[in-house]
Amino acid sequence: MSVLLMLMLSGISVGKEIYYLQDKVLDESFNFTCSTQTQLNHVNVYKTNKQNTSILMHVYCKHPACQGPVDSFIGEPYRNRLSFTGSLKELCITLIQLTEEDSGVYWCRYSGIDKTLNAIQIKSNETTVLLVKRPVHCSATENTNLTIDQDC
Repeated sequence: MSVLLMLMLSGISVGKEIYYLQDKVLDESFNFTCSTQTQLNHVNVYKTNKQNTSILMHVYCKHPACQGPVDSFIGEPYRNRLSFTGSLKELCITLIQLTEEDSGVYWCRYSGIDKTLNAIQIKSNETTVLLVKRPVHCSATENTNLTIDQDC
């Protein structure tokens, strides 16, 4: 097992990065948070797995100082299953009705323009690894043998 994976399993920080592991079963919900100390007006939510990296959602403020309401675009595969609450500085994201395909690494990148018109991009320091698996059904027989049915 790699050192990074062991650190991720612990939910501890590596430098300024914090890794969390969430172990879920099909059809459960998954919550994670994106946060930043810097007030920026755009955030993209990403999922990376062994096939590719995709943007799940883009959230942005209509007002330059980000004091007004936020608006969002949610990608098609997640449109009916992904929602968010909170401010852009601390966004709580919920994905419902999990499937095995939802397994992956979830992270956020904030962007905006500072007062001197320089483009800024900041990766949120929270990264969550999600593992979605099928439920395991166990049953004991009369002679106390344990059988496991996992629908392989």
